[in-house]
Amino acid sequence: MPSGHTSAAFASASVLQDHFGWKVGVPSFAVAGFVGWTRIRDQDHWLTDVLVGASIGIAAGHTVAKDHGRRTWTLVPVATGQSVALYYVR
Repeated sequence: MPSGHTSAAFASASVLQDHFGWKVGVPSFAVAGFVGWTRIRDQDHWLTDVLVGASIGIAAGHTVAKDHGRRTWTLVPVATGQSVALYYVR
């Protein structure tokens, strides 16, 4: 079972690195690595769980951040209560 904590930490680090470059990315990945290490240290996950979680997080983070800032308009689906809507957001 992959580590969800590690996945979330590496996904966040990947997005930060994509948006702000390596000056923010390096410390973000260091924190993400620390999160993974604590999961192993506390015997909540095995090394393989942390490595798979980190891989999933990096892939998800780069996928989310890909092409951000290149579009000027976005279509956003919204569901509230008993209605749905599509918003164009600039």
